[in-house]
Amino acid sequence: MTDAMMQEEGKRTRDAAATRDAILAAACECFVANDYEHVGLREIAAKAGVTAALINRYFGTKEMLFRTVLETRPVDAEASDSSLQALMTDRDNFGMHLARRVLNARRNKANFAFDPMLVVLRSAGQPAAQAVLRERMTLWLTPLARELGGCDAAIRAEMILAILVGFDLLRNVILMPGFAEGDEELLVKRLGAALQAQLDD
Repeated sequence: MTDAMMQEEGKRTRDAAATRDAILAAACECFVANDYEHVGLREIAAKAGVTAALINRYFGTKEMLFRTVLETRPVDAEASDSSLQALMTDRDNFGMHLARRVLNARRNKANFAFDPMLVVLRSAGQPAAQAVLRERMTLWLTPLARELGGCDAAIRAEMILAILVGFDLLRNVILMPGFAEGDEELLVKRLGAALQAQLDD
């Protein structure tokens, strides 16, 4: 292959990667702002500066794009094996540490920041999205239950997720003033205590 051919191949690869990234970024914004059923490929395409046909070429269906969004920017980012193991090294303060991570991750909302939990909240009632969400949540819950241990670990893991989802709903979607505007240290204390109870009970 000549130098010119190699340069052209490299350009096509870079352009393809840039197009894919632009589509993903647009999809992230759309799925955070609206529920699965009310997000259209044309809307995503317009935001990305491409055609809907190009989205089909790169990702296939809307469901496959939705799945890719959650795989690329996962709900379970704080529940990877290494992250959970780090939290569990101080088991007595697990709840406080997790609460602080959750609040820190959502501190700066001046500019768009992808929040996978908001995607879950927006689309949880949509049948077409539920299977994907259930799959992603299972990937979050399985390592968490393993780290918790005990005969009812699966239930306690789901309780932790329920607490986090409920907190996120009231704070970032409904904007309840106690959560949305409350003192951060107090929120860490109260949220941390609720999470810790699932370890100490």
